[in-house]
Amino acid sequence: MATDDSDEGSIGPYSRTDTLGWETRWHAIRQLLGRKWSLHVLHRLADDDPLCFTDLETSLDGMTATMLSRRLSELRCAGLVDRQVEATSPPTTTYRLTAGGRQVAVALRGLGAATEHVECAPDACEDDACDEELAETACSPESPDCACIS
Repeated sequence: MATDDSDEGSIGPYSRTDTLGWETRWHAIRQLLGRKWSLHVLHRLADDDPLCFTDLETSLDGMTATMLSRRLSELRCAGLVDRQVEATSPPTTTYRLTAGGRQVAVALRGLGAATEHVECAPDACEDDACDEELAETACSPESPDCACIS
């Protein structure tokens, strides 16, 4: 098994000997993307890159400026988003996906396409798969918000 950076003995971009590192990175990205609005911000930047803060804020209906600022900072820290401040009056701040952010966006689009092939089973809620609040709406096979698939 290879211990260098060669492709031999690797799983995707990760070395088989780097299991702990891979698990740590996987957990971190899963946690980041699972935060409220993270996917929305990435999706928006993937569609229109770059965008200024105000355009992002107005395009994400219901998201506050504080939450947007927080998510952009987290995505920047993760290396998925780049921030550029232009010395205009007033200053203009634009955001764009980094190369890593574009890779994540491609993966997310693939997952989004895969969801079109997932259907809610009519009997999914018979085994208490959903709590009672979700049972009427999310567990209906006709519902676009089916949350009962395990």
